[in-house]
Amino acid sequence: MSLAECNHLINCLKNEKALVNFAYQYLKGFNLF
Repeated sequence: MSLAECNHLINCLKNEKALVNFAYQYLKGFNLF
């Protein structure tokens, strides 16, 4: 795997983590958990 591909993968994982955190905060606003 090239460095560019590796960086792309890391960015995708970071974005996914941010999205999960956002979804969690959003759902928490509805007091679902």
